[in-house]
Amino acid sequence: MVAADFVLTPYVQFADNNAGGVGGAVGGALGRRVGIGVGGSLKFKEAESSITLSSTRTGV
Repeated sequence: MVAADFVLTPYVQFADNNAGGVGGAVGGALGRRVGIGVGGSLKFKEAESSITLSSTRTGV
């Protein structure tokens, strides 16, 4: 077995599942009786994280 020289420690500062979004629709008419509609939306998610690299061989 071999000892590790470095250790990586991950950390999530915050996570936001609803960081905003965009929605819209476009409609139109063809002729007298035919209508066309197109809609859509876009949702944003955001997270901030960091990784700490520590040496296990250094004594403090």
